[in-house]
Amino acid sequence: MQHDKAVGFVTISEDGSYLVSLEVDNTIHIWDLASRLEIAQASTNNDYMSVVAISPNGKYIAANDQYSVLMWQFNNSHNAEVAHTFQDDPVNSVAFSPDGKYIASGGLEEYTIHIWDAAALKEVYSYKIHSGSISSIAFSLDGKRIVSGGADKLVHVWDISNKHEIAQMEHQGSVRSVAVSPDGQFVVSGSDDATIRVWDINTGKEIIRMYHNALDVNSVAYSSDGKYIVSGSLDTKVCLWNAITGQELVCNNYNNGINSVDFSPNGKYIVSGDETGTIIVLDIMTQQEKIRVTHESSIRSVSFTPNGKYIVASSADGMIRVWESDTGKEIARMHYGDEVFSIDTSPDGKYIVSGSKSKAIRIWLWQPEDLTSRACLYVVRNLTRVEWKQYIGDALPYQAVCPNLPIEPEPTASPTP
Repeated sequence: MQHDKAVGFVTISEDGSYLVSLEVDNTIHIWDLASRLEIAQASTNNDYMSVVAISPNGKYIAANDQYSVLMWQFNNSHNAEVAHTFQDDPVNSVAFSPDGKYIASGGLEEYTIHIWDAAALKEVYSYKIHSGSISSIAFSLDGKRIVSGGADKLVHVWDISNKHEIAQMEHQGSVRSVAVSPDGQFVVSGSDDATIRVWDINTGKEIIRMYHNALDVNSVAYSSDGKYIVSGSLDTKVCLWNAITGQELVCNNYNNGINSVDFSPNGKYIVSGDETGTIIVLDIMTQQEKIRVTHESSIRSVSFTPNGKYIVASSADGMIRVWESDTGKEIARMHYGDEVFSIDTSPDGKYIVSGSKSKAIRIWLWQPEDLTSRACLYVVRNLTRVEWKQYIGDALPYQAVCPNLPIEPEPTASPTP
C-alpha cells in the first residue's frame, strides 16, 4: 500500500478488514486489506494530527490534534455518501439547480432528463426530448430553464415551470457540452463538428460561431461575468474566447485531449482535465500554471467549488477527488466503484452530486467538519472515559466529540471513612 508521504500512524479495524493510515500531512487513508486497494480518503487543515482510531463496530473513524477530535462516518465503500438513487440507464450528466433544491440528470441510453428533489432524492418529473444520449445539462442562473445537449446534434431549452420547450438548436455533430450565460440570455455549446456556438436562449437564433480546428469540442464554460468562454477539445487545446465577439484570445496546447474545463468564480483561473488524468489550473493573466495534480485515470469532469477554494474531479476509475485550488493539496477522496461521468457541487459547497456508468446518482458530503457533524447524528452518546483512554489516549483531555450529546461526568471521589 503505497503512500506519497511519510506515515505517522497506522491502525487496523477490529474485524481485520480495513487499515487506516495517517500521513504526516494529516491525510487519512482507508485501505481494504483483502484487495490492498485504497477505498476512501479524508483530510483536515488542522495541525499536528497524531492518532487515528476506528470504533469497535467499524462505523466511525476519529482523529485528534492538539485541541480537538474529528470524527468521520465510514461504511465500507461510501464513507461520505448522504443519499443515492438509480435511473434506468447510465447517468451521463448531472447538475444542481442554483438554489440547490433540485438535481437534473441525463441518460446515456434512455435519452431522458430527470428532475430530482435534492433533499429526498426523489424524482419530481422526467421528460424525453432527445433522440440520442444526453451529454450535458445546465440550469439557467434563475433556475427556471434547463438546457441540454446530446448525440442527436441538438440543443434544447426547456421551461421547468410549465414543462414545455422554448427553443431548439442544431449542430452538424454530437453536442458535447452546454452552458448558460450568467444573465440567462445566451447558451454556448461545443460539438463534434469542431464548432463553439452561442445562441439566443429565447429564440434559438445563432449569434456567434467559433471554429476549433477540426476536432471535437468536449467542454465549454462561461466566466462569472459572462464576458468570456473557455473551451477544451480533443486536439489538446484549452482556448479563451470573447463571448461577445467570438474572437479567440488565447489557446494553450497541452499534451492530451481535454475532456473538461471550468472558470474559477473570480474569473482569474481556468481548470482543465485531460485523457491521462492530469488537471491543470492556469492563471489567465500570466498564462502560468498555478497547480498541476493527477488522477490515476482519465478525467471525466472537473470544476471549481462555488467559493473557488477547491477543485472537484471525477474519473474513469470511479474516483471523486477534491484538492485545494491554491496548493494542490488533496482534501477528500470518494470511491464510487464505477466510471463517474459527471459531477456538480451544490451552491453552498457542502455536497457533491455524481452520475455514473452504474446508473447511480449519489450525493456526498466531503468537508471534514460536515462529515463530523453528520456522524454525530447517528451516534447516541459521546465516548466514555474508558473509550477515550483506549482510542485517543492522553494526547487530549476528555471532551465531547459531538457537542449535541452529553459526556460522561467526572468520577466523584469516594468519601473517606
